[in-house]
Amino acid sequence: MDVKRELDRGLDLFGDVVRLVGPDQWDAATPCAAWNARQLTGHVVDVMHMAVDVLRGGQLNPPSEATESADPLSAWEDAASGVRGALEGADLDAVRETPLGAQPVSFSLTFPAVDLYVHAWDLGRAIGRSVHLPDDAVSWIDGFLRRMPPDRLRGPRTFGPERPAPADADPTTALMAFLGRAV
Repeated sequence: MDVKRELDRGLDLFGDVVRLVGPDQWDAATPCAAWNARQLTGHVVDVMHMAVDVLRGGQLNPPSEATESADPLSAWEDAASGVRGALEGADLDAVRETPLGAQPVSFSLTFPAVDLYVHAWDLGRAIGRSVHLPDDAVSWIDGFLRRMPPDRLRGPRTFGPERPAPADADPTTALMAFLGRAV
């Protein structure tokens, strides 16, 4: 897995969806029960700031609360630009301390990349748009998350209990059901 590639594609996908949000849709409910579209976008912005911190030598410190911006689109654009800039020339093989022990930067960036894809789907759902993730990204996300211990995968700050997926579910729908989203 090339985390730089997945971050780039995730930034593009989330950016495409966030630019579709109409001025009257920022308060729309999302599949993340605690967040509306503005709060979900604020969470993703916060996670992108975390990714920049990691790229600049800091530790992986997940945000505790979503930041709400009066202008979520501008906040997103600034955060995405910051990640792209920090990726330039970054040593993704450098080892840093994380809550899971010493890990390469590339491993620490996996979580922000996954967030971009999953929350692009969530935001699309909130505004009535269908978002399908690239099949290879779904396969990568699914393989990564299924290796996580259940107590780290499911909980109030992560994903809910798995839900049944329709028998004819496409890969994106099946992944979202696995992650506890109503499909």
